[in-house]
Amino acid sequence: MNKYKNIQVEVDGILFQSKKESRRYQELKLLERAGEIQGLTHHKVYVLIPKSAKFRKVDYVADFCYTTKAGEFIVEDVKGHDRRTGKPVLTRGFQLARNHLEYLYPVELRIIEA
Repeated sequence: MNKYKNIQVEVDGILFQSKKESRRYQELKLLERAGEIQGLTHHKVYVLIPKSAKFRKVDYVADFCYTTKAGEFIVEDVKGHDRRTGKPVLTRGFQLARNHLEYLYPVELRIIEA
């Protein structure tokens, strides 16, 4: 169990950080089988800051990536929600990583509240 009290789950030999993330994977697999999406990958690493003498390497690990029928490349991040507000939990660190990712790479990052 981690600091967010998520329980890791293994599906198809892949270790997911939460039950929500594993459920989303199963949903996406169904969409891929139905032909709605293609090229589904998980835990793709994007380098935000390469290692140098001055900086340590900073990566963003996407929960899922795929291409839609319309040819749009999508990056997804599964987030839990705050029980008080009902909104997704977006830490300051995540918000900075999202900004860097979308600045450096031609992708759309979708937040999936599961």
